[in-house]
Amino acid sequence: MPKISYNEAITRVQHWNQIRLNKPSVINHLSSISHFETDSEFNMELFSMESVLHLYLGVDLTSNSDHPELQLLLLGRNADANAASGESTPNQVYVFSTKFKTQTSTQNTAESDGNVEHMDVQMADALITFWNEQYTSWVEDVIKKGDGPPNVFDTPLEGLDHLYHQSEQYNNSKKLFVFFGLRGIPYPALDIDLIFTPSADLEQLNHTETVRDFTSPKPPFGTSGIASYSLLGVSFV
Repeated sequence: MPKISYNEAITRVQHWNQIRLNKPSVINHLSSISHFETDSEFNMELFSMESVLHLYLGVDLTSNSDHPELQLLLLGRNADANAASGESTPNQVYVFSTKFKTQTSTQNTAESDGNVEHMDVQMADALITFWNEQYTSWVEDVIKKGDGPPNVFDTPLEGLDHLYHQSEQYNNSKKLFVFFGLRGIPYPALDIDLIFTPSADLEQLNHTETVRDFTSPKPPFGTSGIASYSLLGVSFV
């Protein structure tokens, strides 16, 4: 799994925050993304002392000057809080690999308004499809209402370990795959979600299996309410 320095993570989070209220830029970044995934070097045991993971959105301007890459940056909550308090600074920040769309989805559009922690594959497929069909309207709505897209998601670690080990059935190694989903609830800043699966191909999964939809998107806090979010604090500098 790619790793970057803490200072580089700051730069990428700042880049996202700079364009987060620019509708064309946000839509441009989201339009080409299929999903995010870990690689064979990632190990869940690295986060055994954590209960919650912080997943930040960031933009890598060095990946391609014409098409900067939207990324998910991973820090454990304890490491993040320690950095925010000045106690210690992480040596590195993990970066999910960004996978881009290769073809238009042919899935049917389906809408859900559930806030589900354990869902079946069919429900996950519906939320992902709803995102693919409606994300441009969501971006417009969330910017119009003033919040803009989130900077960071809280993700409980409980349950991810099961998915991580389960994924070996479908891949040559243990991996986690992350898709954007849309729930269709009234408050758009909380509408977006991250859906974790053990395979990039949901059709490959047995419909009796469960996936996880239990992230909490955090709206921009400005310069307050960010005691546990070091990268969020510096993104407003």
